[in-house]
Amino acid sequence: MPELPEVETIKEDLKDIIRNKRIKKVEIRLAKAIKNTSGRRFIQELKGDTFKSLSRRGKYLIFSLKSGKSIVIHLGMTGRLIHSKANKEISDYNKRFSRVMFVLENKNTLRFIDMRGFGKVYLISKGRLERFSRLISLGPEPLNRNFTPQAFKNLLKRHRARIKPLLLNQQFLAGLGNIYSLESLYRARISPLRKADSLSDKEVKRLHSAIQKVLIGAITSHGTSIDAYVDAKGRKGSYQFKLKVYRREGERCPRCGGKIKRIKQSNRSTYFCPECQK
Repeated sequence: MPELPEVETIKEDLKDIIRNKRIKKVEIRLAKAIKNTSGRRFIQELKGDTFKSLSRRGKYLIFSLKSGKSIVIHLGMTGRLIHSKANKEISDYNKRFSRVMFVLENKNTLRFIDMRGFGKVYLISKGRLERFSRLISLGPEPLNRNFTPQAFKNLLKRHRARIKPLLLNQQFLAGLGNIYSLESLYRARISPLRKADSLSDKEVKRLHSAIQKVLIGAITSHGTSIDAYVDAKGRKGSYQFKLKVYRREGERCPRCGGKIKRIKQSNRSTYFCPECQK
């Protein structure tokens, strides 16, 4: 599933390309992709409008329009957003799984592609974005300057849950998923089985630093391409070559030589080194 670095990469790829581009046509090929209105209204409301800006909140992309309306997209498990020029060849995969298409004034196309169909597209009326429940419920942004070690400590001490499932909770912290929570815990030498309120001040600082360094490293690498993820230009990321524990069950820990273990937590696979993550 695309996490914060992948969504941030797509945002950076698209923000200048779509700015001030008028939407000439909207085509919906999977009705259930549109979540809070009908497909007919979605098309009618957006045709002729113009993209103004693009931002990110957690794992959500927010397209602000000249009319004051917004389009909010969550990529789900296999979602892609691909921008293609008018004469550019489209792969069979992208053609087959295109769910929503925005044809722009220059005949370029922005495609929402989603093989498994779990992605979500919302149309938000003018003045209602700040009240949109999916965004209101999100926790702090881990790369925001206000997310300090002290702020992180204050959040953690309220919870007795195990640290790894807590990091996946988007109401606790926005944007982290399975890959980057595991890589951050490994970097901080903290077991995913620890209770959140059991971390010492020193461990909180290590984990805070690890989260930020892992996320920045992944953004610099244009994300992790293990499954369906590619950026908005169809290119794969490269952070998969830097992963230390994720999907490395049975391999030797690159830090201590111990064997990486896989367990289940909240129905998600957890990878860690029992020897050096305490």
